[in-house]
Amino acid sequence: MGKTETIRQRRVDIYLPSLEAKERWNLKAKKAGTSLSKFISGIVEDTLENEPAGPDPHELQKELVLVRGQLQKAMERVRLLEALRDKLDTELKIYRAEPFLKPDFKGTRNLDKRLVELLRGHTDHKGRCKPLKADRIWSLLDIATHDSEAIKAVNSQLELLFDYDLVDISPSGYRWRG
Repeated sequence: MGKTETIRQRRVDIYLPSLEAKERWNLKAKKAGTSLSKFISGIVEDTLENEPAGPDPHELQKELVLVRGQLQKAMERVRLLEALRDKLDTELKIYRAEPFLKPDFKGTRNLDKRLVELLRGHTDHKGRCKPLKADRIWSLLDIATHDSEAIKAVNSQLELLFDYDLVDISPSGYRWRG
């Protein structure tokens, strides 16, 4: 026959937060039909079994390296897209300005809608149009002060608007009359 093994229980002291907690836990243990020691042990075991094992540090490190690589690629892509946008914006400004820079241009000249909206929308608290200085117009249209071609194109448009009595020109700037 087999040998009988004896399991020796080791005494472990558990310190409860308060006497009230001990009494409350003791009552729950009695309702469950067990000793306080087995009650606490059962709750601890259940908690440990249901508790998810924490994330593997090696997997987290791999994921971090992967995410950093993806971030680096995304940042490079954003930088390239911003450069492309800037180039296209410059080309668009040149394209829009061309009809106003060539006196012998044949075809339809389209005014820059942003210029008209800027002049019409610059009003005081009573809704009356206020004058805008040329350098402020260039700034609001995102035209650099060294971009003489774009400045000439805007000035040609302003002169055209003046010729059609849509804009007044004064020392304080350009004011929409429309």
